[in-house]
Amino acid sequence: MSEQEPVLSVRDLRISFPVRCGPLRRIVGHVDGVSNVSFDIRPGQTLALVGESGSGKSTVARTLVGLEKPSAGVITFRGRDVARASKREIRQMRREMQMVFQDPFGSLNPRKTVADIISEGWFVHPGIVARNQWASEVDKLLLKVGLSEHHAKRFPHQFSGGQRQRIAIARALATRPRFIICDESVAALDVSVQAQIINLLQDLQRELGLSYLFIAHDLSVVRQMADVVAVMYLGRIVEMAPQTQFFDNPLHPYSRALLSAVPLIEPWRHPEKRKIVLNGDPPSPRHPPRGCTFHSRCWQAETRCQDQVPALRALPEDCLCACHVVADAFAPGSNTPVNCRTVNEPTRAP
Repeated sequence: MSEQEPVLSVRDLRISFPVRCGPLRRIVGHVDGVSNVSFDIRPGQTLALVGESGSGKSTVARTLVGLEKPSAGVITFRGRDVARASKREIRQMRREMQMVFQDPFGSLNPRKTVADIISEGWFVHPGIVARNQWASEVDKLLLKVGLSEHHAKRFPHQFSGGQRQRIAIARALATRPRFIICDESVAALDVSVQAQIINLLQDLQRELGLSYLFIAHDLSVVRQMADVVAVMYLGRIVEMAPQTQFFDNPLHPYSRALLSAVPLIEPWRHPEKRKIVLNGDPPSPRHPPRGCTFHSRCWQAETRCQDQVPALRALPEDCLCACHVVADAFAPGSNTPVNCRTVNEPTRAP
């Protein structure tokens, strides 16, 4: 991994939400949406955050841009503490930290033209572009994202889903950011349009030196975009690894289950790859299991997994994994196999 200073650094992030009950809506408890999450994103790097719905991915994203308040932990963006920044300081940070949302229609104001949508950031952050150059700058941004300058006077409802997402990307680029959060930004698009948007994001990253936090369910998309992959389960990161290492040899049982669910175009050419069927549903965040949160669905769970929370340990090849069994496999003198293809797996569906 790069030795450069990270653009974004997150340490021990915890985000909890109050549980209210009764006619007076009194707070009767708290639910941890995110627990002890830590990661770094370096210049020009893409970190992909993956996991099931409800695992806390979008909560992390919203907290990074100041839409949610963390309960504990430190978020540092280019040396500045986001969690303890004032509203004025957060506004200044948002000039360099933008977000592209999942819904390309709901995130655009239907009453404004494309030109007004893109130039809105210049009202909030004066000095980026001179007022008499707004029109020409809007045209340049539209061309950069694959649209035409003739689209500037149109409204969002006049565009397709892929075109609206391009407009959202142009709006994000308008403030000349260094870091962009893509929260399921291609999930609502057709496969062919997804490929176009992914290529666009990669081209912009190479041209402008952008860093991305890329949130997605689709692991085939993650494989195209990511430099580093972090897997979340029930609010915690259970594995983090470079992209090649993660897809070639995932270590955590949950990661292996996720990858086994990726459909293959010609499955008969991969007879060794079978779907891992997990028992049950993810536990409720309000009543998480003791110990390892995945032990109730894990086929490798041991007695200690029910009581001891596994630490996110550093392993070879720049990997991190929170699993007692995997940690034992990498312990000095261990004869336990550590390749995912040789570790025992549960009964598998044909």
